[in-house]
Amino acid sequence: MHALDPATGYRVDRKGNLVLPSEPPPLPEWLSPPIPDPPPSEELTSTRQALHLAQFDAIFIHTLDRITEGEDIHYILSNDPRKPPFRQFMRWLKMDPDRRTLYKEAQEIRAEKLMGDTLRIADGVESEEDVARSKLRVDQRNKVAGFDFKDKYSPSTNVNITQDISITRVQTQLIDAGMARVMAPRPDIEDIECSNPS
Repeated sequence: MHALDPATGYRVDRKGNLVLPSEPPPLPEWLSPPIPDPPPSEELTSTRQALHLAQFDAIFIHTLDRITEGEDIHYILSNDPRKPPFRQFMRWLKMDPDRRTLYKEAQEIRAEKLMGDTLRIADGVESEEDVARSKLRVDQRNKVAGFDFKDKYSPSTNVNITQDISITRVQTQLIDAGMARVMAPRPDIEDIECSNPS
């Protein structure tokens, strides 16, 4: 008969050696590996997509209002407590022509607001700040306004060329120049006369 070692709880034979069990004891529940979650079913995926679409509908008008106040859409969505996924929101927004139109109008209103801001910043109405900082603020607002409302605020360069080119005249000039090069005497080439041996 084996006695139990009080320190380890294993059996001890007559000589005092520990007798280890043939199999280790089972792990307690808190140490066993977690059971993996089953893969999401199609029903769960479609439910998640439906929730996203409902969420997008709920935040769309509020997002447009904040855009018209001068904020950018990525900032608005990343600070929303519902954390709507940016890429999916933009895809959803661009799928519907009416939503695209509303978004474009909000960007144009933002451009008008930003251009008004540039006048106040440049005039120093808001504060007495560093000139370089004011220039940076004005330049950044100009870039965003130009991006949002290209027709009105984007810098553009128009180049008008009014010159008639006659293809036949140019072609004749090129042929004449080529012939002049071929027919011009060259000092490095010597003419040799051939005699007829007949």
